[in-house]
Amino acid sequence: MLELTYPQVLDFYRAASGHLEAAKILFLAAPEASATSYLNWEVVYLSGCSVECVLRAWYLSGFSPREHPRLVEEVFKGRVRHNLEDLKEALAESGRSLSPEQKANLRHVRSRWSVEMRYAPRRTRREIAERVYIASDKLFRYVGEVQ
Repeated sequence: MLELTYPQVLDFYRAASGHLEAAKILFLAAPEASATSYLNWEVVYLSGCSVECVLRAWYLSGFSPREHPRLVEEVFKGRVRHNLEDLKEALAESGRSLSPEQKANLRHVRSRWSVEMRYAPRRTRREIAERVYIASDKLFRYVGEVQ
């Protein structure tokens, strides 16, 4: 369960929500007739950022807010950085794990997203953007509902 009363958890959750909303708007704005576009690339990038942020919020929810600055330094800026697989492992070590369906969604996002994408825009197929967005949306909703 997300502890949205914790300031840092709320910040990560709001960032995740904002990234996902922006991805949706860009996906709807991308021309359907176009097989590839840079807007679709942005959808993939923002969808992945959303997943990273919501998983960080979920991770921090399991700890006292007093521990958050240390965890951000040691886990997010140290061990995990922007690696979704390492973030999934950190969650499991803290007693939270994804359902099999959500692990599949995470694998799909991870196969198409990396933080380094921001430096190398590419024309991306609409169906790839759609699949990554849907997987990200499902992960976002799952984390928001899991107990």
